[in-house]
Amino acid sequence: MPTPWLVTVAIPPTIDPPGLGPTDRDGFIEWLWMAFADGDLLALDEGSVDAEAAWAAGLEPGALVIDTAAAPTGRDWVAAAGSAEIVLVFAGAEEAERAAALLTTLTGVRLGAVRQAPPPGQAPVQEPVAVPGFGWIVPPGGQTGLDDTAAGKARVVIDAGTGFGTGLHPTTRLCLQALADHGGRPLGRVLDVGAGSGILGIAAACAGAADVVAVEIDSRVHGAIAANAAHNGVADRVRVERDLADLPAGPPFDLVLANIVAAVLVGIADRVCARLARPGSLVLSGLRDEEAAPVAAEYRRRLGIDPRATTDAGWTCLTFHR
Repeated sequence: MPTPWLVTVAIPPTIDPPGLGPTDRDGFIEWLWMAFADGDLLALDEGSVDAEAAWAAGLEPGALVIDTAAAPTGRDWVAAAGSAEIVLVFAGAEEAERAAALLTTLTGVRLGAVRQAPPPGQAPVQEPVAVPGFGWIVPPGGQTGLDDTAAGKARVVIDAGTGFGTGLHPTTRLCLQALADHGGRPLGRVLDVGAGSGILGIAAACAGAADVVAVEIDSRVHGAIAANAAHNGVADRVRVERDLADLPAGPPFDLVLANIVAAVLVGIADRVCARLARPGSLVLSGLRDEEAAPVAAEYRRRLGIDPRATTDAGWTCLTFHR
């Protein structure tokens, strides 16, 4: 069986999916099973809230509750959370991307990571990866014996067991090459949207960025991003945030990197463009070749400029220089 794909999504206490009307999370989850009744949805993880978070929220202490459906109201921790994360498991990339496109149309639902699951019971292979024009992506402890002339002189240390982004996927390589093509201009402030392992933002920090904000809705990998930043000696310049919509007001970003699926890139276009400095550069990846044109049109309409497109193995990266 092919390795499944995961879609992470944050949902509010009340959702209004089409054809159902306002409903709570339980009703929404039932709707999800019906919406993907063709069998593409393999599993669904409703998430959890730890005991400390529950106590801080003022929920009643009591015996451990395993099945929250049977929990007293005061101890239904998941239901009481202001926003809960769920993870949908799909058979393949195309099914996951179709689901992502649908979920982005729902008010209040925030789509996060769309990535391939690690093979069950198997740690990801951690070997140095050469990215032509950029340099090397290496696992912790794997920096020796590399030929700097093979790809460039940059070296970024990334734990391949954390989140999406180890340098192996064409979309990541395209972003790193776009970063290398930044022309030596000062990077200043950098925004990495859909950070995954943190690879792109950390690479920017290693290339001299003074301030990097890595946005990743999947809070379970926040610690891993911080650890990867520490591996590279840039922990003081990389900050992790959970959601683009929640970023505090501040100076615009000189470089914005977004390696996410097409549906998400379209959904966040207004917020991304509003954060881009003048002058500034925007790099969009995660696009299959056939998805590039409509995404380019959405951003061209807002920025008034045409992108430069680069391709790798059926994937396209769009770079806008404002």
